[in-house]
Amino acid sequence: MKPIALLVLSVVTGYKVSSRVKGCRGGWLEFICQYPSPQARYDRIDLQLPNHLKISISQKDAWEPNGSVWLYHNTSARALRVALRQLQSDSSGEYECKFHPRSKRTEENEREVEVEVADCLTTFEQTAYRSAPTTITCSPPEGRKFFCKDKESICKEIVLNGTHTNTHPNLQLSISDVSSSDAGVYWCGLESGLSRASITRTQLQVEDVTTVTESPAAGQTLTYWLSYPDGLPIKKFLCKGADPSSCQPLVSTAQPKQSSRFTISDKKEQRNLTVTLRQVAPDDSGTYWCGAQSTDARRSDRFLHRLQLTVGPPAPTGPSVICSEPPAPTGPSESDGDFWSALIIVATVCVPVTVIVFVLLYKRKIT
Repeated sequence: MKPIALLVLSVVTGYKVSSRVKGCRGGWLEFICQYPSPQARYDRIDLQLPNHLKISISQKDAWEPNGSVWLYHNTSARALRVALRQLQSDSSGEYECKFHPRSKRTEENEREVEVEVADCLTTFEQTAYRSAPTTITCSPPEGRKFFCKDKESICKEIVLNGTHTNTHPNLQLSISDVSSSDAGVYWCGLESGLSRASITRTQLQVEDVTTVTESPAAGQTLTYWLSYPDGLPIKKFLCKGADPSSCQPLVSTAQPKQSSRFTISDKKEQRNLTVTLRQVAPDDSGTYWCGAQSTDARRSDRFLHRLQLTVGPPAPTGPSVICSEPPAPTGPSESDGDFWSALIIVATVCVPVTVIVFVLLYKRKIT
């Protein structure tokens, strides 16, 4: 992506004020034409487009759409707000805000804005998971940065509160408890003077994820299996952290020996993953995510499973010996959310339990 500098250059010539602004193709740009005379009243305000088409605004203090051009006559700020949506090459050119005064003693005035459209927009597709946190990040150039979300064709700036944070120099928007209402298009942009422009577009999708809660005793080993749909990237991984978009990687199928206590193996023919956490300790408590690393820089990683782990004190009589084999594969469901998993807590070996179960089943059969 080429860096964008939101340039606002003003030149006053007679009763004309000229400015120059820059936007990204496929994004949006807003600029403001202030009243030439703050004390004057204007019967009509027109906007002349680069193709010489003239738009007259009839409403006050409300957005008025005209194709990809939206106008807002802000009477309290004594200004005309112009929003250009879906910028294209033909959006470049000179825009003229023409103010027609009520009094004949006041001369008509014009404010010219030269718009330049460049290829500088970054797009990203991010998947978030219901009830989990997520973080949207962009790295704009120097300047005043902001986040806004599309709402009824207008980008509504996000007011930061307890569930959102704004950090610098990287701009981050954190949502603590994702719900369906958080889905949509988020824009990161730059503001300078009387203009602001988008530089990053993030499409946020919200999905469900299979979640399992386990509470093993310290010293035990936890193993679970899960299936995954066809078509996922080759590299699978395990990470720790409440937010899957920023969780800490622990081990991956590309580096299975990365950790001595955490392992992940992939049976590609059956599309099954086996994840093992050995000799768990209280510090291991937390949230674990199993995912597939995206091969597209414009898309987030895909997560398949969430494990909520709480490690308790060591068992008084020693670790339990519980063995469970994964069910025979019947092929993953077409639905991305249909995953099965089996859990096992192992202390030493599973042979004694297996033998006992076999004997009991055999006796029941012959009786």
